[in-house]
Amino acid sequence: MLLTPRQKDIFIYIERYIKKNKAAPTYDEIRKRFGFSSFNAVFKHIKQLEEKGAITVQPNRARAITIVEEGTSTVNIKLLGTIAAGQPIEAVENDETISVPQELLGRGENFCLKVKGDSMVGDGIFDGDIVIINKRAVADNGEMVAALIDSEATLKRFYKREEGVELRPSNPLMEPIIVKFGEVTILGVVVGLLRKY
Repeated sequence: MLLTPRQKDIFIYIERYIKKNKAAPTYDEIRKRFGFSSFNAVFKHIKQLEEKGAITVQPNRARAITIVEEGTSTVNIKLLGTIAAGQPIEAVENDETISVPQELLGRGENFCLKVKGDSMVGDGIFDGDIVIINKRAVADNGEMVAALIDSEATLKRFYKREEGVELRPSNPLMEPIIVKFGEVTILGVVVGLLRKY
């Protein structure tokens, strides 16, 4: 793993912070420590460290940076197909498996889906990414879910409303999907993210 001097400094800071505090630093703490003027600079460096396999970042969680240890144990789980981060697309299953670090998995059954579209870019999830889903039939407000609407799968944030369910994208250019309670099935909640290069 070849890191630039700045990436190495940030990696060492994160590693030492985790050892000392038993939790990762926030993006704001990283920004202040290195004198970045914006969160975009922090996000860029974190993304580069993730791309190089030095860290993993889990969506939906605070202090969600994990150092990837040498020889980290992995588990093969099913890549079930593609999920839309945009307009819902037909749910298609396949038999492929993918190797996933053990610490990214939720309890119980887990599966992966490949993301298609850009409705979740505000959460750092891009077209071609693979999301790790912990199989659950219910979700809490604000959790990112894989949901089925009329046999079509979509990736959105889940919010209960009086009139039904709002499935909200994190891309401000896109509109939320509002459905009645009986019209949506929760497949599971996003617990991790993998990016292949």
